[in-house]
Amino acid sequence: MRALICTIGQRDLTIGGRTAEDCGKRGKIREFGADLRRRYVEVSGEIAAPIIDRALEYLRDGDGLPDEVILVATDQPKESPHHAGDTCEVAEVIKRYVEERHRPKKVWVKCLKDNPSNLDTVMITVAGWLRNWAKQYDRMELVLTGGTPGMTNGVLLSALEVCPERIAALYVAPDGGVRDLDVVRRVRAGQSERDFVLALQQHHFGSALLLFEQDSEAFELPPSVAKAIKALLRSAPERLSFRLPEARQSLAEAQRTTRLPDDLYPVLTSLLQGFPGEKDSAGLLHELFYNAGEKLRHEEYADFVLRLFNLHQAALRQAAERAGVMFQGDADCVADSWLEAEPGFTPFAHSWPYTRSHGVTLDIKRGGRLVLLCLAAYLSEKGTVSPEVSRNGERLDPLAQLRNKCFAAHDFEPVDRSEVERRFAGSIEDVVEAMTALCRAATNREIAPNPFEQTVDLCQRLLHRQGRR
Repeated sequence: MRALICTIGQRDLTIGGRTAEDCGKRGKIREFGADLRRRYVEVSGEIAAPIIDRALEYLRDGDGLPDEVILVATDQPKESPHHAGDTCEVAEVIKRYVEERHRPKKVWVKCLKDNPSNLDTVMITVAGWLRNWAKQYDRMELVLTGGTPGMTNGVLLSALEVCPERIAALYVAPDGGVRDLDVVRRVRAGQSERDFVLALQQHHFGSALLLFEQDSEAFELPPSVAKAIKALLRSAPERLSFRLPEARQSLAEAQRTTRLPDDLYPVLTSLLQGFPGEKDSAGLLHELFYNAGEKLRHEEYADFVLRLFNLHQAALRQAAERAGVMFQGDADCVADSWLEAEPGFTPFAHSWPYTRSHGVTLDIKRGGRLVLLCLAAYLSEKGTVSPEVSRNGERLDPLAQLRNKCFAAHDFEPVDRSEVERRFAGSIEDVVEAMTALCRAATNREIAPNPFEQTVDLCQRLLHRQGRR
């Protein structure tokens, strides 16, 4: 169902082609309307509502007459200095006129009781009306030529706030011409883009994709560019879920469907080439590093600790394997053959200072993360593993142990920023620095640019630099 909403001013009703002012009723519009209302039958042949007439004729020639017409007028208290200038009586005359001439299903009169020049009070009142109207009408056309600037602006701003997807605005020119205003589309496009960019900058890729798909036309992008942005936004959540083949396929689709400017193509190529293979243990460790970083960014500290635990253990094992350590079973148990070939490790482990200072017991035969940490210290002394592995492994160990205290393992201790920083004895930035150093040293590979930040950068550059339609 459709409705036409009109703000009523002092020039919306004429008799014999004359407005209230022409009839000597300037500032006395209430009296003017009341007189015509009493004499309606007598003067009905001379009455007209030129602005509303033109709007309704314009709509009739297009999608057809609206089902209902809502006239927004003013009716302030008697003690108001502007009481005499209220348009409520004029609106009642126009209501009867429109019912008889244009015959919509219904004509309503809604009156503002406060000062119509006060934009705040107008918006509060109109927003309440619009919330109800939005449940009744699929589309509302606004004619905002009559009334005070506070009324017209208040109705438009409230409509843009409450139900922007359901409204359109018409302009009736002094010469009688009618045209659709572009203001609704422009405001919606601007808000849609701001909401999208905010979600994107916060790395809320699912929300950004939803916003983009819901109002894709507002962005006015060439179809291929819009398709590329959607592909990029699909790829990031897939990558966060470690569905790496699917994430790569989404990026490949973006590459196939879009001709990028020369300076943007290398960014997409870098993203595509950055995916680790199934057997690229170093690349997969770096992927886990990026993943953990996203959890930190979103302040999802319990999920971050789970990822840190796995990253810590995987980094230590990779460093040991690169140094020639052999394992047996699935519990990071050091192979007997390696222990026999490396007789110095057992006495080192029994005297390892870390176990005494932290009050823990080391069992070489059982394996586990503590054994990996001891191996890093031993191999560091031998010079076969970078000291950064042992140093940062020990720094991160108390934080990794938090995993066993939270809901993911055995207990239900809370995990928040303060607990993370207390366990680590440093700031979140220090935690990231230690993780970076550990991953880089364990894999002997530099940390590549963050793929999630690259995705954000590429989407923003496509949005703002690619030619709009």
